[in-house]
Amino acid sequence: MPTLLMMHGMTGTSEMMRPFAEAILPEGWTLLVPEGRFRHPRRGFAWWRYEDWSASPTRRANLSRTELFDVDASLAQLEQEVSRHAPAGPLVVGGFSMGGAMAQEMLHL
Repeated sequence: MPTLLMMHGMTGTSEMMRPFAEAILPEGWTLLVPEGRFRHPRRGFAWWRYEDWSASPTRRANLSRTELFDVDASLAQLEQEVSRHAPAGPLVVGGFSMGGAMAQEMLHL
């Protein structure tokens, strides 16, 4: 059975993403809307932790080694969730902002 995996952006939650994901979910597909691995200091969750949350967007475009380790940890979490809840069939991944970046990273697994 095909699966749609949708990921929220930074400061988002799976609860915030779910209504949109359900609205675009094709009939008969499985839906996965995981929660980001790390709590954001202001609200919601993130898929990786910035070493300096207040850094400029230009600085944030180049992740540090520590931040890249967080990305890898989140990718491992996502792999486990997919294996557990949707082990067979096609997988379509998507997301907004930071979640979109994670979707892109999943394409390299």
